[in-house]
Amino acid sequence: MSKIKINQIESLTTDGDLSITPNGTGVFEVAGEDDNGTLQLNTLTQSNKVKIKGPSTAENYTMILPTTDIDLSTNKILKVDSITGSGSTAVGQLAYTDLPAEDGNNLNASNITSGTLASARIPSPLPATTGAGFKLISTTTLSSQVSQINFTLDDDSLYKMIGELRFGYLSNGSATTASGMYLKLFNGSGSGYQQEVVATGYNADFITSGGTYAQNFNTTSGQTIYSYTKTLTQAAGSSGHFLAEFSTGGKNAWLFLKHRDQATSGYYEYNFHEQKASINNSQSNTKKFTYLRLETNNSTNYAFIANTKLYLYKYMEA
Repeated sequence: MSKIKINQIESLTTDGDLSITPNGTGVFEVAGEDDNGTLQLNTLTQSNKVKIKGPSTAENYTMILPTTDIDLSTNKILKVDSITGSGSTAVGQLAYTDLPAEDGNNLNASNITSGTLASARIPSPLPATTGAGFKLISTTTLSSQVSQINFTLDDDSLYKMIGELRFGYLSNGSATTASGMYLKLFNGSGSGYQQEVVATGYNADFITSGGTYAQNFNTTSGQTIYSYTKTLTQAAGSSGHFLAEFSTGGKNAWLFLKHRDQATSGYYEYNFHEQKASINNSQSNTKKFTYLRLETNNSTNYAFIANTKLYLYKYMEA
């Protein structure tokens, strides 16, 4: 094969094209001598260069640019649409296509370092069998005063409620002292949750007096369970904290509550209240506890005021 040594070829006419036409099925070849064959494209000033270089391995494959469905639009990519032959001499037909979507069936969570997982991809509720046996049902944070707070509950279920109570005047929501609240158990069936169930149980109030403690036990019977502590002094920023667990349903329904307020100098009244109650087993199965109402002890004057917080959780069983 003969060689012609030359540094530059220029068209004879201004803006004229320069064509190289191989004979028959021949190709325009960029040969490699000391390195792999490289095609270099320069900028107008010849100062910047982009190179397309052949592979260093023994490969003879061919790539054919798209001839149909030409779509030069944003985010399109070239892919091998079909292959003729095999191995290092295969001929691949290229085509324009969209970026492929992620295969969500084979994600490796170990490779996820950032981003947001859609809530629809998380089981709801989380199964208790995986250790998620406790679900936050609702969060109540008051921004203004109310005389009662209501909760609709599932039948035959177990709940926990955590509360931080702040008391004030119903008329204007300003803070004042109050001694506690009522819990009212309602039947979720019938006309508008109006039929109250009957509860029986006992309460223990621990009374501080000069550094000593005494206990006062009382038996209660009725629809209303009270939870009192000593007078809460909102002017000092104090609040009452309580924890309640209860089971809804019929004759086996029950409620267990502990109520503690912050220490207030000068008051030696109820400092800690514990209440246990259950549905009176003489009641019919139609009287169920599936609705809970919290009220202040004097709903005509007092209210739960802003920054009262209640968290209702449910124990998951499956």
